[in-house]
Amino acid sequence: MPSSPHHHIGKIYDFAIPQQQTRAAECVAHTVRVGDLFLNRIVAICHQHGLSGLEANVLSVLLNAEEPLPPYVISERLLVTRGAITKVLDTLAERGLVQRIAHQQDRRMLLIELMDEGLRVLEQYKPDLSRQSAQWVDTLNEEEQEMLIHLLKKLQPPPETSHPTAP
Repeated sequence: MPSSPHHHIGKIYDFAIPQQQTRAAECVAHTVRVGDLFLNRIVAICHQHGLSGLEANVLSVLLNAEEPLPPYVISERLLVTRGAITKVLDTLAERGLVQRIAHQQDRRMLLIELMDEGLRVLEQYKPDLSRQSAQWVDTLNEEEQEMLIHLLKKLQPPPETSHPTAP
């Protein structure tokens, strides 16, 4: 299906490039544009609930884990540095959204636990994000949404099959 003039990125270069490369550049440009748009919308929702994007992600990781996690596991799951996670955990702990508890087998290791107040914030944030997400893609029917999911997954690198985990 050819691009409509309304959505066409336009001529990127002043020299001739093959049509296939022009189409690829347009695909990438639209994907980046939509990704930025969605990211900005998600960050705005996070801010409405008093959270940064990373804080919301940390709380979500803890909720999905259903058990306290060591900080390094949270940083691995979110692909952020341990230093960044430490700062976010400090902020979340100060606000009473998470707490640090001693590991039962290794008292030197701390685990991060979601507190009732953190759960309360998530109970407000998650449905709001879900409602908004549905509105953002409501111009696509269910089949188109499934196709979009399939195509975007194809563009992502395969997950690593094995990687060492820290003790």
